[in-house]
Amino acid sequence: MTSEQDWQLWFENYERFILHYARIAEREQVEIFCICVELARTMKEREQDWCRLIDRILQSYNGPLTYAANWLGEYDDIQIWDALDYVGINAFFPLSDNPLPNLEILRAGARRIADQVELVHHETTAP
Repeated sequence: MTSEQDWQLWFENYERFILHYARIAEREQVEIFCICVELARTMKEREQDWCRLIDRILQSYNGPLTYAANWLGEYDDIQIWDALDYVGINAFFPLSDNPLPNLEILRAGARRIADQVELVHHETTAP
């Protein structure tokens, strides 16, 4: 985006798009609704716009909301998790740099990632 007007137009169009699907999700009693997928720049630069849009979505859909963040350099940098019900991560984390890892190496990599994700969970969960 090169101007505030560009951002406003993008959010107006996205709102129209996402509210359509939020109404369908409500009508069909969908158990959880994902507001978007891997829009890191907008999530980081336009938090207030997202908070307003989340409020609008909640007027159409009464179930829990999530956002599907990218695993690489995004999920742990989102500031509006508290406006959502679930932290969503497209978790394509590499478990190892080793081209031929054994099970022990893969388990260690999975534990390391689980520890990282758990930190985000604790930071975004009310005490």
